[in-house]
Amino acid sequence: LDRHSRIAVTINVSGVSYRVFLPGDTLSKSQKVAKSPQRINSLHSSGLLISLLSFFQSFYLICEWVGLIYAFSTPTAIRSECFSLIFIFMFAHCMQTGLVATTAVDLPISISFPLLHRFSPNGTYVSVISLPSVLYGILTVIFGFILTDNRPINMCNPPSSLREKVNFFWYAVALAAGAVTVFCYVLSYIILVYKSKFVVFLMEI
Repeated sequence: LDRHSRIAVTINVSGVSYRVFLPGDTLSKSQKVAKSPQRINSLHSSGLLISLLSFFQSFYLICEWVGLIYAFSTPTAIRSECFSLIFIFMFAHCMQTGLVATTAVDLPISISFPLLHRFSPNGTYVSVISLPSVLYGILTVIFGFILTDNRPINMCNPPSSLREKVNFFWYAVALAAGAVTVFCYVLSYIILVYKSKFVVFLMEI
C-alpha cells in the first residue's frame, strides 16, 4: 500500500469500536510500533494493573468463607473478633475497589500521554498509580483496629466489622472511586472521538 491509499482501522477500547481511515503506509509503521519495546512496556503496565485487580478480587472471594464460617460457628458474632479474622479480607476489598478506579484512570493517561505511558518504568508507574488504593486499604485496617469494640454484630462482613466512623470513610472512598471510574471512561470516550475526528480532518487536508 502506498501513502495515498487509505485503510480502515478499527480500534476497540473497552468494548467500543472506532473506525478510522489512515494512509496506506501507516499500516507498516504501526506494525513496527506495535512490536517496539516501548509499546510492549505500555502493554505490560496496563496488564500489571489488571493482574493486580484480578488477584485481589480472587483473594477477596476466597476470604469470604472465613466470615461465613465464623458467623455460622458462633451464636453471636463479636465485632473485634470478626475484624481480627477478616482484616486481610478487608484490605483486599479496599484494594480491589481502588484498583478498579486505577485501571480506569490508566486509560485516559495512555490515550492523552502515550509517550509518558510507554516510556515510564513498569514498576514505578504501577506503584505510583496504585498508591491511593494501598493507602485506602492500610488506613481502613488501621482505624478499624483502633476504633473496634466488643459489641455483637449480625454478620461477620466488612460493613458490620467496622465502627460507624470508619464505615462512613470506607463507603465514601468507595463511592468516590466509582465516580472516578465512570468519569475516566466517559473522558476516554470523548478523547477518542475528538482524536478520530482530528485524524480524519488531517486526512482531508
